[in-house]
Amino acid sequence: MSKRLLLVEDDAIVGLATQRMLGATGFIVDVANSGERAVEMALGEPGYDLVLMDINLGRGIDGTEAAERIIRERDVPILFLSSHTEPEVVEKTERISSYGYVVKSSTPTVLVASIKMAFKLHAAKQSVIDAERLIQHERDNLEAIMAASPVGMIVINQDLVVIRANGAAEQISGQPLSAMQDPRCGDFLGCVQRFAKPRVCGHTEHCAICTLNQDIITTLNERVTIAQQDAEFVVEHNGTREARVFRYSTAAVTITGEPAVLVTLEDVTAIRAEAERNRLLSTIADSDSNVVIITDADRKTVWMNEAGVRLTGYALEEVLGQNPGELLQGENPDQELKVKLSDALNAGKAIRTEILNYTKDGRAYWISMDIEPVRDEQGTVTHFVAIEYDVTERRVFEQKLISQDRRIQAIVDRTSDGIAILNRDGVVEYVNPAYTRLTCYPPEEELGSGPTAIFASLHPDDANMVFENVYAALRDQASGMIYRYRFLTGEGRYIWREDRVVCFYDQDGKVEQSYVFARDISDLRPQAATFQTVN
Repeated sequence: MSKRLLLVEDDAIVGLATQRMLGATGFIVDVANSGERAVEMALGEPGYDLVLMDINLGRGIDGTEAAERIIRERDVPILFLSSHTEPEVVEKTERISSYGYVVKSSTPTVLVASIKMAFKLHAAKQSVIDAERLIQHERDNLEAIMAASPVGMIVINQDLVVIRANGAAEQISGQPLSAMQDPRCGDFLGCVQRFAKPRVCGHTEHCAICTLNQDIITTLNERVTIAQQDAEFVVEHNGTREARVFRYSTAAVTITGEPAVLVTLEDVTAIRAEAERNRLLSTIADSDSNVVIITDADRKTVWMNEAGVRLTGYALEEVLGQNPGELLQGENPDQELKVKLSDALNAGKAIRTEILNYTKDGRAYWISMDIEPVRDEQGTVTHFVAIEYDVTERRVFEQKLISQDRRIQAIVDRTSDGIAILNRDGVVEYVNPAYTRLTCYPPEEELGSGPTAIFASLHPDDANMVFENVYAALRDQASGMIYRYRFLTGEGRYIWREDRVVCFYDQDGKVEQSYVFARDISDLRPQAATFQTVN
């Protein structure tokens, strides 16, 4: 179908000549001889595919004002056709329309090419508008679905940041999404692992085995749907930690034209707890590894399995009618834990904890214990079932680790080498006493200082060399660096300093932490700053 053009030209001869020339190339051309007539025709019927607008139209409104009136009412490309070439005139037309400006003296070939280009620009603009409409439609549909869903739903973008959350999801989270700053999934759910170094959900050791995190990444990268999986988390809200089980599904979606992941969430902790309780009760008689103790509502023992006899050293007859806590916790029990246990059981609540017990012959041992209430049809607690297992070896190992950490800290505090730890942004987050003695700056000035402050302490002749090589080494993911340079101490004097740096990188190849081991080498009298990488 031929394109219909509106030619706005007050010179009748020029208008007729242009009309015939464009008609010969296949266009249908109508002519308006004034700005007012152009507006009337352009906004009337039939509609025009393009307007060729002269600027100087004699009396009445000029072409630029006519164009503005037309564009306000109708989306039609306007191509200015004028003998004016002054910069201010051209600039004014560009502010009105982005479809071009053709000088009247141009050849027919140039004019036709400009018209065709205007059509292409308009089509491209319309494609963008249509795409934006589609994106808005998809977004509106997703928002409506999320708002109406009784199931928790969150949307995660390519940076693994939660950008949408419906009311059900915020109820699961315990806090509104608006109260968080660019949260990742673990941040939103309150996963305690996000507190582990390096304090970023998706980059801790635990996250490597977090099925939810891995499925989100898989869905984002491979655009696949993953249906109903269960993930166990230890979450913390308002200072309280508890184990939670979330049932989730992931699906690939598009938000504002960018790939994202829609995650549905259900808190099935209660369902899983009920199933677990039934499983535990059904395997009581067969358990020979875990200790099982059943008490009545008054916490008097009515049964203990053979594993309990072996661990405690008490025969079943010796524990019947006894309160397990009073019998096994010794003369100096943990009073705070004892109150916590008592409060939970008095309220008829399940509780999980670890506690120090003693065997009949006085040997201490640690147990991990789950106590579940058993209720009758009216909901009254009739019994308590305690499932226990010996965790003494683990507790001893943990104590050894704590002692080891303390020894390492003592070594770090007493070593003659200065030690500083920098985070992924190059900000100092730890210094040992030797480091502050080396720099002559107090710890409170060192901590929190970033690259700018460090740069300012380098000798002007060494600064660029050091920083350029450091950034190059980090870009190449060097495992370490050794460099010598002049450093301005807090006492206002330069010393020669040697830094040995060990770098740690995340799964994306970005540095997440650096350890700097520094010492004063002024006695060696170096002649120039040096730098080398260590692989």
